Amino acid sequence: NWENRKLPDWPAVEIREKSVRGTISNRLKTQEQDPAKLDAKIQHPNLQTVDVATLPADADTLRISFTLRILGGAGIPSACNRTDYQEALTQVIGQYKSDVGFGELARRYATNLANGRFLWRNRMAAEQVAVDVHKLEQGERTTSWHFDMADYSLRSFETTDTRLNNLAATIQTGLEGSGHVLLEVVAHARMGNGQE
Repeated sequence: NWENRKLPDWPAVEIREKSVRGTISNRLKTQEQDPAKLDAKIQHPNLQTVDVATLPADADTLRISFTLRILGGAGIPSACNRTDYQEALTQVIGQYKSDVGFGELARRYATNLANGRFLWRNRMAAEQVAVDVHKLEQGERTTSWHFDMADYSLRSFETTDTRLNNLAATIQTGLEGSGHVLLEVVAHARMGNGQE
């Protein structure tokens, strides 16, 4: 529950299958443009099995956690069998590094972590979202940033503050390859009791 979101142990949300009756496509081949055939086809159900996960009836908050490693070496492909392409890529990325740098890219990564974009439709359905990002060094949290979804737009990268700037600077260090960056992201989305 939202009030207990600081508790360390959370039960896993179980994924289960459910059957649904989907809509059927009414697109007919050119030779089947007979309205009688159209009416006949929509009478047949389009049965499907889908995965679904819901919160328990007495729980209102979804907790999602993952780690994110920021790798340096942009422009150096890990596998490439065309040297002309590799040289061109290295040249373009080198030019980008010298002209623009990784500051804006790092700020956009940081903004998307802060606004909870990774929650997809769970973010849209949530009443509240809190995101905590922790920098990990040798398995220990060394720096932490807390973000509230309401402070960061999904449609703009204009919002900036000290926390966001500090996280962006950390991500930039990783992108440039000048430091090892491993982040732990923990998000809490208040969905409502028993919600999908």
